[in-house]
Amino acid sequence: MNSTYSKLILEFWKLNHQKSFGSTAIALYFFLLKSWNDKQQQDFKLSDTKLSKNIGVTRQTIASTREKLKCWGLIDFKVKNGAACQYTIISDYYKNHKNKDFNKVAPVEFNLSQNGKPSSLLPPDDVVRQDIPSFVEFLDYAKSLEPYEPLLEALLEQKYIEWKNKNWKTSLNKPISNWKILLKNLMPYLKNSSESFNEISLPNIERPKNA
Repeated sequence: MNSTYSKLILEFWKLNHQKSFGSTAIALYFFLLKSWNDKQQQDFKLSDTKLSKNIGVTRQTIASTREKLKCWGLIDFKVKNGAACQYTIISDYYKNHKNKDFNKVAPVEFNLSQNGKPSSLLPPDDVVRQDIPSFVEFLDYAKSLEPYEPLLEALLEQKYIEWKNKNWKTSLNKPISNWKILLKNLMPYLKNSSESFNEISLPNIERPKNA
């Protein structure tokens, strides 16, 4: 295995101990990293459709997750209408992260347009609700429910972003008064939806034992 490629895998797992990126970000980063290595570590292009098929999440989730990877300094990318996204792997990102406390970095949330691209950072409502939980609180509560399993995390993140971008309203535009009860009732349906994502094609990358 190429030494730079191995180094990035090792450094990523070290960083994950601080940040805890989540399964979707991990899957996307490693797929992009392998694609970069297969292209002789040069910039490369991948369509959202191909990534969605291989990672097993929606194109909207691909768009929001790559924005997070960019914000964390792991990748860069360029999007052009009608063309595959061009990706750059930041091969020395870890040099800038050694003294950074990632637990203090707030999660990045995006208001996505219909084509899956970030359009603004705030929902369109005039008054933004102040009782919206953080994604960490949202996910922690979901983990306490019996139907939860790790494969649901991507769907939970997608649902959280959907509600938050609607200023904490359901898909029917009804204000959410008790999100915990709503999420508890929704979990069985999310679990059924996750069955379609069980067969995911990912690069065979083993986590370092001594990371």
